[in-house]
Amino acid sequence: MKSFIKIFLMIFTISSFAFSQNAELISQQITIENAIKSKVDAVVNKFLKSSEYLTIVNARLDFKPVSLRSVDEKDMGEVKSSTQLSVIPGLMPSIPTQQSLYKKSNNSQDFSFSGEKYILYQLEIIIYLDESISTGSLQTNLSTVIMQNLKEVDCNECIRFETLELPGIGEGEQRTDSSLEELLIEIDSLKETMRNSQLAIKDNQINELEDINAKYLDEIKDFQDHLKEQDRLKQEAEAMRMARLEENERNYRAKQDSLYVLTSIKLDEAVRGRIQSEETT
Repeated sequence: MKSFIKIFLMIFTISSFAFSQNAELISQQITIENAIKSKVDAVVNKFLKSSEYLTIVNARLDFKPVSLRSVDEKDMGEVKSSTQLSVIPGLMPSIPTQQSLYKKSNNSQDFSFSGEKYILYQLEIIIYLDESISTGSLQTNLSTVIMQNLKEVDCNECIRFETLELPGIGEGEQRTDSSLEELLIEIDSLKETMRNSQLAIKDNQINELEDINAKYLDEIKDFQDHLKEQDRLKQEAEAMRMARLEENERNYRAKQDSLYVLTSIKLDEAVRGRIQSEETT
């Protein structure tokens, strides 16, 4: 009985906790993407016009496994003494502990990731350059300058350049800004669709947990009903046993009473016989 209740409480806690953490995870992911994009745009704007390029940042966050947290706690001193993050190139920047996931300083544009709860396991920075200005040397120079200014992560392979015919070049800044805004809206819509898909997956997982909860609730109810039935049968058996004992007690007392009466009669007869024999002598 106790094991069923423990399992139910554990599953119920997980299902209620999963939905609240899902929204928090997506919110933090958007914050990281916007922060990195702002810093990359600030660097590229020094070399190109806003109409000559387009920046897309895709970041993937997940909750940090317990095993990684324990390793980070052992190395806490080393993390605190360094502002440069050690990483697996291109994929997994390590995350210092005891900091907020995103913390923008008042004096700089630096940001930092927290290892308390999250891990940034994938980062992709895509810069679309207008085909009229895209050259190998420009891409190399931009990549170098971006990595020099983006000190929070060390992923030389996470920056990718693509050539794109951006609308509006040579046709007026107003038309360029309008077309670029439409393109950004479309990209944001696609990213929102991806996030909604992730939410749908999480919702399906929660629904599965709720189904498991319902199943265990039914099993617990059946088990409780079984225990109640066992208790009822036990009480009935005990009542029957007590009734038999009481009946046996009554029969025993009745036999004792009859023996007392018989003994008393025989004793009276013996006394009368003795008296009569004494009178005759």
